[in-house]
Amino acid sequence: MCGRFAVTTDPATLAEKIEAINESRPAESAGPNYNVAPTTTITTVVSRHDEPPDPDDKATRRVRSMRWGLVPPWAKAGADGAPDTKGPLLINARAEKVTSSPAFRASAKAKRCLVPMDGYYEWRANPDLDSGKKARKAPFFMHRTDGGLLFMAGLWSVWRDPKTTKARTRCRVARSSPLTRSASLPRFTTGCR
Repeated sequence: MCGRFAVTTDPATLAEKIEAINESRPAESAGPNYNVAPTTTITTVVSRHDEPPDPDDKATRRVRSMRWGLVPPWAKAGADGAPDTKGPLLINARAEKVTSSPAFRASAKAKRCLVPMDGYYEWRANPDLDSGKKARKAPFFMHRTDGGLLFMAGLWSVWRDPKTTKARTRCRVARSSPLTRSASLPRFTTGCR
């Protein structure tokens, strides 16, 4: 389950590298972040049409900024117009439940994205403690050995306050099984919403 990751690539550089249109907000990409946490504004890659849609328009790859954490479709507006999501923010999803869960089903059909990152953190209990004490967890940084970018698959949604027209775009990281497993290869967590 991905709860933290690192990203050092500038959205404009990423857009140039993957031949995409850069629609990210420059003020929100302040440079490298080695501890990206839920609710942080992150860079995503989507394939979208121009708005308003043109019948002859082809979908193009676009780099966009989104906030990490899904607002479920049933969320109501709070007093300040922000979504009132009682309970924990939805930041991870299992790939096997993405199409059946009411929280993800609509996004899984048409609002998929990629989340570029240098790597992500997993925690493992430290076994070198005396018995009876709670084991402290040590972080491990999972990354490509060649230093290249990882792209987590993802889903996104736009939550609108029913009283206004203001939209809030959210992204959520989902989890899926790796394509291959081996004793020498880590299990890679992939996904986003």
